[in-house]
Amino acid sequence: GGVPEDMYNRALLASGAPLFVLDRNGVIVTWNERMAALTGVGMISANGAQFGDLVTGTEQASVAAALHEAIIEQRPVSFEVQFAGCRRPVNAQVHLSSLCQSPMAFGALGVVASGSNGADDNLDDDELKREDFIQILSGANAPVFILDTDGRIKFWNASMAMKTGVSEEAATGCKLVELMEPKTVQGAQQVLQNAFIGMDSAVSVLHMMCNDGGSLQVAFSLRCVRRADHSVHSVVGVGQDFSGIYTIQGLMQNTADEFTRLLQTSAAPILALDSNIFIVEWNKKLEQLTGFTRAETMNRGMREFLCADDSQIAQLSAIYQNALHGMETEDVECKLRRKGSSQAVHIRFNAASRRNNGQEIVGVYCLGQDVTDIIRHRNEAAQVANDLRSIIDTAHAPIFRVDSDHKVAQWNQNLAGLSGFSQEETLGMNIANFVTEDADRKRVKEMLDKALRGETMANFELTLTSKNGASYILLNATPTRRDNKITGAVCVGQDITQLRQLSDAQDLVVDDLRRLIATANAPIFGVDTRLAVTEWNQ
Repeated sequence: GGVPEDMYNRALLASGAPLFVLDRNGVIVTWNERMAALTGVGMISANGAQFGDLVTGTEQASVAAALHEAIIEQRPVSFEVQFAGCRRPVNAQVHLSSLCQSPMAFGALGVVASGSNGADDNLDDDELKREDFIQILSGANAPVFILDTDGRIKFWNASMAMKTGVSEEAATGCKLVELMEPKTVQGAQQVLQNAFIGMDSAVSVLHMMCNDGGSLQVAFSLRCVRRADHSVHSVVGVGQDFSGIYTIQGLMQNTADEFTRLLQTSAAPILALDSNIFIVEWNKKLEQLTGFTRAETMNRGMREFLCADDSQIAQLSAIYQNALHGMETEDVECKLRRKGSSQAVHIRFNAASRRNNGQEIVGVYCLGQDVTDIIRHRNEAAQVANDLRSIIDTAHAPIFRVDSDHKVAQWNQNLAGLSGFSQEETLGMNIANFVTEDADRKRVKEMLDKALRGETMANFELTLTSKNGASYILLNATPTRRDNKITGAVCVGQDITQLRQLSDAQDLVVDDLRRLIATANAPIFGVDTRLAVTEWNQ
């Protein structure tokens, strides 16, 4: 913050020295009573007027050049001027100083100038300690100091004292570099030396030591104050405390460093892409999984490290482009090359937008999970399942599988041959539709319900509907599970149609034999091993 404008103007107006203030266009914004008395131009008339309009015509060009140097080029100048409105000719020498022209401290003020009627040809050593300027500088919220040409402190305002903990009394007479952090002194000395030879510095960061052991980082504007002969009289530093900003920047950098370390040491594979889908980050987990180092992958296209056909690459490119437009995607699977191997690394990742400090999307973060083993186990399980399906489908026994609703999920070739119904005709149909007898339907339902509760049912018989007539099947029912949850039952059977037919034929023979014995003309009887009568004909 700077000195309040009203306080600054009051100090100028009350000054015993002839003072005026110009804006950057050379328009008078302050004209104190001493200037009015010296020139004969009243305060009201002067305010708002062009400074060049108040001088004699012959000097307007030289005055304009001097003001351009002071205001535009920001270099202190001195020149003699004859004011046209003086009641009597006065040869006024004007000393232009950059003491108060820093916008950082005092806003958009132009040039503060002090004039004289020639009584004093040179600045006195105590000129800078005029009561008006000391009042302004002492009360400024910005840190301000004044150095002599030996680099010793001549003035140290309250803001500097408060921020550093070093009082004005303690600071005055010390060399400024003695109050700076030792490691920064060399660079600061060069900046100060430039100022002592007349080279102003727009912004220089000085690192001041504080009494509490801390440090103060202040961006100072260093301006030279010159005598009438253009020699440097002193150097004024007007600053702004950036310690808080640097602290925040330090915290932000620490956070960024921590994020980078976390990214690099994460147990998950993580990579980052720029807006052209070139790799800008490749963490250690990816190095371990793929064998490609970070140095080998940086600034190379992601496509170079994919194991994918054109359609898969196009799909991944679309996902990356969506992320670049703020549409993030989860659970994307891709295969990365493994260095020196034909095998791939399977990664399941989330594609998240990567943003800069201005929240603009500049790339994509891919935070992943290594699912290579999961994919391998899944493929192995799928292969086992396919093998089992093949075994079931080609087995010489009737086998079918039902889900938890008793609907057919598999119907093997043997069963298709027995029933005349293909697998396509039976899939999704309730198994009861293929059982002939009502009693069998009820029994099959009871047996399957028990199997779906986890019981293994053995040797239950059903009569299977067939396009070629009824078939008889003797079945065992075993529960099927997925993730320890019963999902259905598989029924492995035995075709007992021929056995039933033989049994029925045998029963007919026995019945015929009984009738023959019973109606024979000869006496016939039968006994068992205990000689008990089992047959006694008519």
